[in-house]
Amino acid sequence: MREVEVKVLEVDRAHMVKQLTAMGAKQVFAGEVVTHSFKGLPEKIDTLRVRSEGNKHFLTVKTGRKQGFAKELEEISVGIADVPSTLALLEQLGFHRKRDSRKRRISYRLGKVRFDFDQYLDDQSFVPEFVEIEAHNKAALKRVLYRLNIPDSKALSWTGNDVAKHYRKQKQ
Repeated sequence: MREVEVKVLEVDRAHMVKQLTAMGAKQVFAGEVVTHSFKGLPEKIDTLRVRSEGNKHFLTVKTGRKQGFAKELEEISVGIADVPSTLALLEQLGFHRKRDSRKRRISYRLGKVRFDFDQYLDDQSFVPEFVEIEAHNKAALKRVLYRLNIPDSKALSWTGNDVAKHYRKQKQ
């Protein structure tokens, strides 16, 4: 499935949630997200991760990254039941854990658009809460940004690592 996403930094979550619920958005998740990212990937794979969102667990591969106005990737996710065995399997296949991370996430859905308000924990807790907005195409993403009065200049095609690097530089 194609995903098109942007991140908007330093949002006023209460205000944005009020806007979203007025438009008909529904909360679909609230809880901790634990991600195990891997390195040593073939060139065509941008991301390989095992992620737990509450009591749901997924193995995800992302390929074909394009960046411009938004980050675009092909994403394939499958549900898994046994996180430790999946991690061991990936390591046996030659992939190496790059990073384990945790964040608090509150997610809303408005039609086919998802809004993830993320607050990193642990060694990245210095990063202020931000929102990732994900749609199935650029037009849908631009429409929702317009409806929320978010200028294109505030919509960043960054990865989560890019966000952390940005705030790490500000900290120095």
